[in-house]
Amino acid sequence: MAKPNNPAATIIRDRLYNNVPHIAAVLGSGLGAVGDRLKDPIEIEFGDLSGFPRPTVKGHMGRLLVGDLDGIRVLILQNRAHVYEGYDLAELALPVRTLKAAGVEILVLTNAAGSLSSEVGPGRLMLVTDHINWSGMNPMIGPNHDEIRPRFFDMGAAYDPGLCKAMRTAARKSGIDLAEGVYCWCPGPSFETPA
Repeated sequence: MAKPNNPAATIIRDRLYNNVPHIAAVLGSGLGAVGDRLKDPIEIEFGDLSGFPRPTVKGHMGRLLVGDLDGIRVLILQNRAHVYEGYDLAELALPVRTLKAAGVEILVLTNAAGSLSSEVGPGRLMLVTDHINWSGMNPMIGPNHDEIRPRFFDMGAAYDPGLCKAMRTAARKSGIDLAEGVYCWCPGPSFETPA
């Protein structure tokens, strides 16, 4: 089946000589330096990728990196744009759709978020096992590409149980006290109120 034209995916495949890693990560606030740990990285600025929204938040680099991280070849989006920066959801969904079109199979998403639990303080790592969308928005609204996915798809395994298990195991082996929780998406930009 033909896939919708995705010029950014074509640029990525061309720059990587069709050797796109199967694993990608999107680095959220505070994690951009992980991209600096890549060995011999190939760098593509978001501005070079057709349609990619450029982050305006201080410290968000806005570049795609591919390289070796502790012996594993990975693709990293060094930060991202947000809905509160004025982008619509179709623009914000494009990078994830582009990674899929380029050949990425596993995507790890990271972000900095507050917690409603007093037991999970600032700086603690959390494995997100599900989400609640309180934003009133949905990135699936708009034209559907049946050749990529059905209009309505199963969200029962949106958070892959095998990957969650691997995260728990890695945290335990590394001595990391990994919290678990449900992410509640609100558009931001704001911190939680005392209520």
